[in-house]
Amino acid sequence: MSRCLHTTDLGCIACDALTDLGAGKEGWLVDNLDLLIFLDTHSVALANRSLILILHWSSSNNGGPDPDKNRVVKIRPDLFPIESEYISSVEWLVFDDKVNRVLAVETSHGYLLIYSLHGNLIHK
Repeated sequence: MSRCLHTTDLGCIACDALTDLGAGKEGWLVDNLDLLIFLDTHSVALANRSLILILHWSSSNNGGPDPDKNRVVKIRPDLFPIESEYISSVEWLVFDDKVNRVLAVETSHGYLLIYSLHGNLIHK
């Protein structure tokens, strides 16, 4: 039985904003245990303990952002620094057949933050 290899290029996410997450150092993607990665149809969200980057690689006719205008969105949630609150989980929420997509962020203190694809806080 032969092995089938099917790959589809989604696009390139290389950008200067990745240095905020440690890119540029050898093994940054593998060795960083705090890095969370979440894939969506037209975007990828990368998060560490205090920063979320949403990287768009293709345009979407379903209400998504134009990659030429908002290719990279930086989100810095308002975290409580005294007790070392951090981002503990991130997940894409998709409504109405991918027309409406948001990013749900959970913090270590149990807060649920909902962000738009443009980085606006919708609900806390």
